[in-house]
Amino acid sequence: MYKIIKGQLNKSSLFSYMDNFLISVNIIIFLFLLNFKLNIFFTLNPSNILDYIGVFTTSFLLLIISLLFLESIIDRKMRSYIVSKDGITKTEGFFVKKEQTILYSEIKKINIHLGLFGRIFNFGSIILNKHKKNFEIKNIKNPLELEKIIQQKIKY
Repeated sequence: MYKIIKGQLNKSSLFSYMDNFLISVNIIIFLFLLNFKLNIFFTLNPSNILDYIGVFTTSFLLLIISLLFLESIIDRKMRSYIVSKDGITKTEGFFVKKEQTILYSEIKKINIHLGLFGRIFNFGSIILNKHKKNFEIKNIKNPLELEKIIQQKIKY
C-alpha cells in the first residue's frame, strides 16, 4: 500500500529478477548433467585433463550464478524511490548518489510495462513522460496501484 502523507521508500521487487534465478537453476541442472552423464567432476586435486575441465567449468558456472544473485542485491541497494505528496524522487548510485525528482504537475503521460512474471507476481515498471525526458520507476511492487495514485495527483 502506498502512503502519500510522509513519503514511502520503494525498492525493486525481488520477483523482477526471476529470470536470473531461473538461469541459475538451469546452470545447476547443467552441472549435474555434466557430472553424471560425462563423468566430469569438480575436484580440489585435479590429476588429469578431465579433472581440470571439471574444475574450470564448475568454477566458471558458479561465478556466473554468484553474479546473477549479486545483481539483484546490488540493484536493490543502488536504486530507491520515494513517493511523496508533491512528486516522486528517484535515488540511484552506489558511490555517487544521483537524485532525480519529478513533480506530478510535470507528468504528461504514464506508461506501464508488465511482463509475464510481472503479471503473475504483481510487479512492473512505470514510465512517466515529461516533455522530452522519461522518468522510469523500475520493477516495483504494485505498479497499477501507484499508477492510480499518480493519475489522481495529476488531475488536481
